[in-house]
Amino acid sequence: MRQLRSIIVTGFTVFLGIIMFSCIDSSFDLSNLSKEAELFKNSLSAPVGTATIRLDSVIGSIDINTSILSVKNNTYTFSYKDSFDISSITDSLNGFKLNSVSGISTPINLIDASQGIPQAPYYLPESSYEYKSSLNLPLPSFNQDLINIDSVQLENTYLEISAVPVGFIDFNKSISLTLNVLDNTAEYYDLNGNRLYSWTMYPGETSRVEVRKLHLSGGENALGLGTDISINIQNSGDVEITKNIQTYVNFAMNIPNGISYNTIWGKVNYSTQGNLNNIKFDAFGNILKENDVLDLYNPTITLGTKGNLGIPLNIDLNSISASNATETKYLSGASFQMQRAKSPYKTVDNTFVLDRSKGTSDLFKIAPNQISLGYIIKSDPDSSAFISKNTKLSMSYNIEIPLQFGSDFHLALGTTLKNPFAGNLNKLKNQDSLKVALLLDIENRVPLAFQIGLTALDKDSIPIASFGQVKTDTIDAAYPIDASTGFATGYKKTATEISLTSAQINQLKNIEMFKIDFTVLTGKKGDSNYKATVQPSDYIKIKIGGKINGGIVLDLSSSSN
Repeated sequence: MRQLRSIIVTGFTVFLGIIMFSCIDSSFDLSNLSKEAELFKNSLSAPVGTATIRLDSVIGSIDINTSILSVKNNTYTFSYKDSFDISSITDSLNGFKLNSVSGISTPINLIDASQGIPQAPYYLPESSYEYKSSLNLPLPSFNQDLINIDSVQLENTYLEISAVPVGFIDFNKSISLTLNVLDNTAEYYDLNGNRLYSWTMYPGETSRVEVRKLHLSGGENALGLGTDISINIQNSGDVEITKNIQTYVNFAMNIPNGISYNTIWGKVNYSTQGNLNNIKFDAFGNILKENDVLDLYNPTITLGTKGNLGIPLNIDLNSISASNATETKYLSGASFQMQRAKSPYKTVDNTFVLDRSKGTSDLFKIAPNQISLGYIIKSDPDSSAFISKNTKLSMSYNIEIPLQFGSDFHLALGTTLKNPFAGNLNKLKNQDSLKVALLLDIENRVPLAFQIGLTALDKDSIPIASFGQVKTDTIDAAYPIDASTGFATGYKKTATEISLTSAQINQLKNIEMFKIDFTVLTGKKGDSNYKATVQPSDYIKIKIGGKINGGIVLDLSSSSN
């Protein structure tokens, strides 16, 4: 666009140079003639030049970071990429802890040697005995405000059971203690990784097994083990009664290193919210004015998540907004559900796209100078979920703003040109019939329409009211335009001109500067389905010419060299 302004400014300067006379040839004696002269009394037209402006060279000359502006799908596109800081989510979940478990000590009676038998110590004769009982290690409630637990996958969690004999000595493993899993509350494994449903130990020993999973949805609140105690004395002397008491085995159950979980299943009640640093939206620099309408047809905001998070989350992005100095616009209806991973060992990708159907085009109609990105995240408390100790989750966004304009797009560009004739028009008398025009013959392959205006400014940069504003007719947008893509597939020719009346020419000597305005707009105003897409191959070809009607009246009463 800067090149377009340069072409118009240059053509205007050259054309107006036709009426500038700074020197009169002194070889002619004009002293006896009238002090006024009229030149070019009949009309005069002259071509000045032709220029072709291609958008790839115009936009390529603008100082914009190529990481922000690039060509995608043959369309100029502004892109902003970054990630959300969601450490609050992973920190909260990875920091979840289970309550500790207290150990128990439980006696199980065996032979009653308190009365009616020989004085201890003595050996039991050959015989067999069977005793059945149970052990229960109470578990605390693991439920918290965060999660109502159904089951827990444990790691490095070991149950130790010791059996201390009281009142007897077993010399030959005649007494075996078999522990049986009573229910589905827990899953037990030996140290070689084999699943256990029962195992055997002896008095005086300590058994160590791994607990890998707890099933708590059935309402059980204890680790329950059945005890089958078998006494099979084959030879007298294998078992010695040491005290005349009710003999027993004292079972102690303990988880000495505490409970360490890997994954917890249940229903999660979790919420958080956060914001990203504001994005300075300077894609159009400072060219946007108060009355401009930045009708971008379909900006997209793509949110991506990746991780092994086991909680289905409802993500509310309605706090995404665009704002300028006086107004803020928010998205509407931008809510999604993030699907959870199927297991802690698998990652899942979620992609959510916000487009014009979610109000993204409305965000930019207010000509924002910053974009704010925020989120509100809540779990579904009625859905099955899991929390893993190694929860990983990343969230990223990609904002893409193609130079694709809707029907309400309106952009006013302007530049100023110092009056090249100031101080050189002392011989230019008031004109009665002179008319001057800058002729523009334009071939437009850009799917945007233009209008050019000229305003005269005084030394204080105030518009000169008597000069008024001179405007061209509308320079039509390219035709035809593909309705599905918005690309121009042909060009449109327009012939127009910037004309100055005699009265306006008479003001030239008082003009300090010219302000040249360019209004850029799309067609079919108000049509919500209309779009115009700018592509690098678009161009504008301009033929510039000049025309004079009437004679130029000069004052020859004084000489000037």
